Amino acid sequence: MNNAKTKEQHYIPKFYLKNFADSNKKFNIINISKKKPINNITYMSQFKEKYFYDKDNHIENKLSQLETDWANLINKIISGDYPSDEEKKKLKEFAIFQRNRTYYKSEELLEMSWQSQKTLIEMKLTKQNKKISDELLSKMKDKYKKEYPHKVITRAINIAEKNLNIIDDLKVAIIKYDTKSKLISSDNPIVHYNNFDNKSVGYINGGLIIFFPISSEILCVIYDSKIYLELNQDNFIHCKNEYEVKFLNYFQILNAYNFIFFKDDNMTSNLVNELKKNKIQRLLNFPKLKTDILGSDDSKIITFSAQYIYLKHTFSFAKLTQRAKMVPQNAIDWFPRNYDEKYFNGNFKSRKEIVPFLSHLKKKNELKNAVIWTNDEIEKFNKFVIDYWNNKLWIKIM
Repeated sequence: MNNAKTKEQHYIPKFYLKNFADSNKKFNIINISKKKPINNITYMSQFKEKYFYDKDNHIENKLSQLETDWANLINKIISGDYPSDEEKKKLKEFAIFQRNRTYYKSEELLEMSWQSQKTLIEMKLTKQNKKISDELLSKMKDKYKKEYPHKVITRAINIAEKNLNIIDDLKVAIIKYDTKSKLISSDNPIVHYNNFDNKSVGYINGGLIIFFPISSEILCVIYDSKIYLELNQDNFIHCKNEYEVKFLNYFQILNAYNFIFFKDDNMTSNLVNELKKNKIQRLLNFPKLKTDILGSDDSKIITFSAQYIYLKHTFSFAKLTQRAKMVPQNAIDWFPRNYDEKYFNGNFKSRKEIVPFLSHLKKKNELKNAVIWTNDEIEKFNKFVIDYWNNKLWIKIM
């Protein structure tokens, strides 16, 4: 029995990196924060850390077994074989695990954990009429981050396993880009997008689209077919839209932790120039995670929300159905794809009750930029959601 341990553990699997490399196993990388390119570097040595998952190899071995199936499937697709329904489930599995095994996710969970710990420390000191300096807090944070990493990535993988069936209802399409421009990828390649409500990118949200490149020419799209026009389910979709590739690459840049990678070194200078654009730089400077701490000195509620960086663009695979287009833009809000009693009795029913209160605050200039829904707009949105849940969106509205 081979008891050797894998020390260097990839958070972007080698089989995936290979699809963006040339025949000499080399590709190109750009450090986003430094805008510094490194051309013709061996992909095997990238996106790995010593014992990134664990020292006993429990998680590493589990992922290695899964990667064998994912690699075989993705290689088949790149070779021209269209995935079966069962294989499409495997693509969803890859998307969920890959989103949760990156540095990006690890840092996000670590920051959430630290903010909770920091709040407890500050509450304890407040009771003692003491304060803590920013310098000492910074040192404590550094120590905390060094001690906590393996617990964080274990938690991230557990999240992936618990969510494996959460996108079973979404459909899958494969798009091949017959374009001069090629797709790039990143160290956080799984993008969540919503052209119906751009802030609603959680796994349960109506209108969710998940997309990711599996090579320089092929994109996998996992989408909500109740919100968007249905795509070809039985064969590759061929697209020649150069402009679409440009925006797909923008989303990889904005979704990345700090690196993008690609096969064609002729793209390097153009990508560096794109990174320098004011619009891209402004979006990249948004915080990755937003934390709100509410409550009194001795009782706190901490809320976290990932800051989704959204670049407005409608992709060919994200065209709204007629019913979705008819929902008033002002009234659109997040909603779960499956009926949820807590949501129904909370957010769903309370929106009308909130309107007078919001209107009052707006008149007092406390919410002067807020968009207030009308009762008619809310009724139309609510009708859409109920029809969505009941699979009746095809019924015409007179």
